[in-house]
Amino acid sequence: MTRPRRAAFAAAALVVAALLAALGVWQLERREWKHALVAAVDARIHAAPVPAPPPAAWRGIDAAHDAYRRVTATGRFRHDRETLVQAVTDRGAGYWVMTPLETPGFTLLVNRGFVPRERRDPATRAAGNRVGPTTVTGLLRVTEPGGGFLRANDPAANRWYSRDVAAIAAARGLGRTAPYFVDADAAPNPGGLPVGGLTVVKFPDLLIQLRWIAVGGQLATIEVVNGLMGIKLPLAPLLGAIIVLIAINLASLARLRGGHSVANRELTAVLLFDVAALGWQLHHSGGLTNPFASLFLLQVVMGAILLTPRSSWAVVAGAIVAMVALRIDPTPLVLPQPYAADPLALYLKGSLVCFLLSWRTTPNCRRIWPIWTRRSVAANRSSAAS
Repeated sequence: MTRPRRAAFAAAALVVAALLAALGVWQLERREWKHALVAAVDARIHAAPVPAPPPAAWRGIDAAHDAYRRVTATGRFRHDRETLVQAVTDRGAGYWVMTPLETPGFTLLVNRGFVPRERRDPATRAAGNRVGPTTVTGLLRVTEPGGGFLRANDPAANRWYSRDVAAIAAARGLGRTAPYFVDADAAPNPGGLPVGGLTVVKFPDLLIQLRWIAVGGQLATIEVVNGLMGIKLPLAPLLGAIIVLIAINLASLARLRGGHSVANRELTAVLLFDVAALGWQLHHSGGLTNPFASLFLLQVVMGAILLTPRSSWAVVAGAIVAMVALRIDPTPLVLPQPYAADPLALYLKGSLVCFLLSWRTTPNCRRIWPIWTRRSVAANRSSAAS
């Protein structure tokens, strides 16, 4: 590559890196809006339940103003028309039991809770099917159209990966059905199933924001190390990983803006990919001798905040596997002078950059964590307040 082309490439890479980093920082700096959103959801979960919105209010329901609002409704369950939606919870893999509740004037889909795979047959949990007028209290949830991550709902085959209210209502031949559903609270059902109160409130936009910063930092680091410091890096595998991370972020943004819910298994898959991408990049840039290996800790922290305990341990296991692989098959970098004479100084400088990155991003994690904990506890004990 000629010197003018090299200079042009360096300038373009730095501009793109600065723009991506600025995008992430800008989103992180929207503190007032973000804190207001978190506080609003927190207030809804702790508020006294209100009647489920009637047909006259359906047109004005949206996620920003109504998601996770505590509501109550009275009616009769149609257990003969229940729908099982695949789910992964702290209790393992199984299904959400979506049952129509016929109320005066409209039908309301209620997520009565979780059942394990071996209890999917209604006959194995008939004691939990309440008969007669029933009052349900829980959290209002916005419909989840389409399906899950890389899997579309298949009503004809009765395979459901998301709680798509319109599709379920059509498949079950329901009448006038509310465009939302309700996650039932933890009030116990006879026989112990389904298990309600397992709602986990997530704000995956934090992961998207941090990934923009990470991608910008990676581009800037590659240019500084390869272009300015003269340490030759294999650009193709490093830039390939960055392109894939950008594509995941764009797809995640499109999915959130399209009104899709983000399930725990989807967040787990994305975080595990982040771990694999970091391991891939480290494999081609010095392995564990690269100070950026400490960023595995940031991914573990994100897993602890965004995922269920079992899934967060999966991220920990993924990070350990990646580090072991890097230890077994290291790819040392050939350092030119003067860096070869004092590699420890270079490592300490890189560690300082990692420390500054963590220092800049962890305050947002600390602000969200206390409210996150209160939301999870409130969702599981909401029946006690009813």
